[in-house]
Amino acid sequence: MTDVEEFARGVNEIRALAQAAERDPAQFDFTAFGLDGQWRTKADIAAVERAGAGRVVIWLRETKLAGILSELDDIASQVMD
Repeated sequence: MTDVEEFARGVNEIRALAQAAERDPAQFDFTAFGLDGQWRTKADIAAVERAGAGRVVIWLRETKLAGILSELDDIASQVMD
Protein backbone atom coordinates (compact mmCIF):
# COMPACT_ATOMS: atom_id res chain seq x y z
CA MET A 1 0.00 0.00 0.00
CA THR A 2 1.38 3.37 -0.92
CA ASP A 3 -1.01 5.88 0.63
CA VAL A 4 -4.02 6.42 2.86
CA GLU A 5 -6.43 6.61 -0.06
CA GLU A 6 -5.33 3.18 -1.29
CA PHE A 7 -5.83 1.75 2.20
CA ALA A 8 -9.28 3.36 2.44
CA ARG A 9 -10.30 1.93 -0.94
CA GLY A 10 -9.26 -1.54 0.22
CA VAL A 11 -11.20 -1.22 3.48
CA ASN A 12 -14.29 -0.03 1.62
CA GLU A 13 -14.01 -2.87 -0.91
CA ILE A 14 -13.71 -5.51 1.81
CA ARG A 15 -16.65 -4.01 3.70
CA ALA A 16 -18.78 -4.03 0.53
CA LEU A 17 -17.82 -7.66 -0.17
CA ALA A 18 -18.67 -8.59 3.41
CA GLN A 19 -22.05 -6.95 3.13
CA ALA A 20 -22.71 -8.71 -0.19
CA ALA A 21 -21.90 -12.01 1.52
CA GLU A 22 -24.33 -11.10 4.32
CA ARG A 23 -21.51 -10.69 6.82
CA ASP A 24 -21.32 -7.80 9.27
CA PRO A 25 -18.63 -5.39 7.96
CA ALA A 26 -18.15 -4.04 11.49
CA GLN A 27 -16.74 -7.42 12.52
CA PHE A 28 -13.66 -6.89 10.35
CA ASP A 29 -10.57 -5.28 11.88
CA PHE A 30 -7.95 -3.71 9.62
CA THR A 31 -4.22 -3.20 10.08
CA ALA A 32 -2.15 -0.71 8.07
CA PHE A 33 1.36 -2.05 7.46
CA GLY A 34 3.70 0.84 6.78
CA LEU A 35 6.46 0.76 4.22
CA ASP A 36 9.85 2.30 4.94
CA GLY A 37 9.18 5.85 6.14
CA GLN A 38 5.40 5.51 6.22
CA TRP A 39 2.99 6.27 9.10
CA ARG A 40 5.66 7.89 11.29
CA THR A 41 3.73 10.95 12.51
CA LYS A 42 0.63 11.52 14.56
CA ALA A 43 -1.12 12.98 11.50
CA ASP A 44 -0.25 9.90 9.41
CA ILE A 45 -1.63 7.55 12.01
CA ALA A 46 -4.79 9.64 12.47
CA ALA A 47 -5.35 9.52 8.70
CA VAL A 48 -5.13 5.73 8.46
CA GLU A 49 -7.30 5.44 11.56
CA ARG A 50 -9.98 7.57 9.85
CA ALA A 51 -9.61 5.32 6.80
CA GLY A 52 -10.50 2.29 8.94
CA ALA A 53 -7.30 1.01 10.55
CA GLY A 54 -7.58 -0.46 14.01
CA ARG A 55 -3.78 -0.60 14.30
CA VAL A 56 -0.70 0.51 12.43
CA VAL A 57 2.58 -1.38 12.00
CA ILE A 58 5.56 0.92 11.56
CA TRP A 59 8.63 -0.21 9.59
CA LEU A 60 11.82 0.21 11.60
CA ARG A 61 14.95 1.16 9.71
CA GLU A 62 17.52 0.37 12.38
CA THR A 63 18.86 -3.14 12.96
CA LYS A 64 21.06 -2.78 16.05
CA LEU A 65 19.48 -2.51 19.50
CA ALA A 66 20.79 0.98 20.33
CA GLY A 67 19.57 2.28 16.98
CA ILE A 68 16.20 0.57 17.35
CA LEU A 69 15.68 2.09 20.81
CA SER A 70 16.62 5.53 19.51
CA GLU A 71 14.32 5.16 16.52
CA LEU A 72 11.45 4.04 18.76
CA ASP A 73 12.01 7.05 21.02
CA ASP A 74 11.92 9.33 17.98
CA ILE A 75 8.72 7.75 16.63
CA ALA A 76 7.09 7.86 20.07
CA SER A 77 7.85 11.57 20.35
CA GLN A 78 6.12 12.08 16.99
CA VAL A 79 3.00 10.00 17.61
CA MET A 80 2.28 10.15 21.33
CA ASP A 81 0.63 12.97 23.24
